[in-house]
Amino acid sequence: MTTGYGMSSTGQSTERRGPSPDDGEHASPAQHDMRARAYDLWLSVRSDPRFAYEGRLVTLDGTSPETIDDLLFLVREQGVAVSWYVRPDDETVLTEKLRSMGYATDRWDQYFGAADAVQTSEDLCAETALPEGYKAGEVGADTPDATIAEFAGVGAEQGVMVPVDHVMRGQARPAVAMYVTGPDGKIVAIAGSVLAHHRDSSLATSAWWGMLCTHPAHRGKGLSKILGAMTIQAMAARHGATSFYTGVRHDNPASQTVCARLGVHRTEYAVLMALSPELAGGGPLTR
Repeated sequence: MTTGYGMSSTGQSTERRGPSPDDGEHASPAQHDMRARAYDLWLSVRSDPRFAYEGRLVTLDGTSPETIDDLLFLVREQGVAVSWYVRPDDETVLTEKLRSMGYATDRWDQYFGAADAVQTSEDLCAETALPEGYKAGEVGADTPDATIAEFAGVGAEQGVMVPVDHVMRGQARPAVAMYVTGPDGKIVAIAGSVLAHHRDSSLATSAWWGMLCTHPAHRGKGLSKILGAMTIQAMAARHGATSFYTGVRHDNPASQTVCARLGVHRTEYAVLMALSPELAGGGPLTR
């Protein structure tokens, strides 16, 4: 990535460019094409506070049956559409409507943490060290492409789709992408967070937080918990993030436990995804 890909005073990128081949060998063709469409779409809608972008998809918040047209617009443009903060009653109606129109759907429970999450993460970082032989690293502007590919590969192996690399590098959005290397120097755990919303949005300082995953051979050492805390702490200190949101599947107790320990708790809301089988390739796109 070139250092010329900067940020303006409004927090928007100052150069039009598509995603680089950050993880082509790890992303499926459907994922790669979808993220390219999403980035192009974001360049067109980034001045509209309705939309957010965390490096994977342009997303919405609080979609209801009355605002379903916005969701349909995104699924037509990206092949996939996601809305956070979907109320339970609205989720039922929206799901039925989308399926009747031929779209596939997916969903996650939405989790949220604010000041308690930041304080808990700060305390954990101060009191807890990584196990011997493990080291923390961070993606930045000068991170080698090979490291980006390795980062993305860890995510892909665990069913996690990562943002495009210039978002992870913090060049397109305020973001933090962190990893842990094992005794052999290879990346074994990842996490990330992005301020995805427009500066005029009521959620401008609420950061998407996620990608927490650890290679199976290195689980049980608290790596995701420590890395998740480091990411929250960094986003709060550097970018002024005041709260954090993520999506967790109901059958993923490991992620639920990590969230709870970091002060990020399940809410009443759902994260709802609509997929066009022809464009998205069918099946789940991320864990």
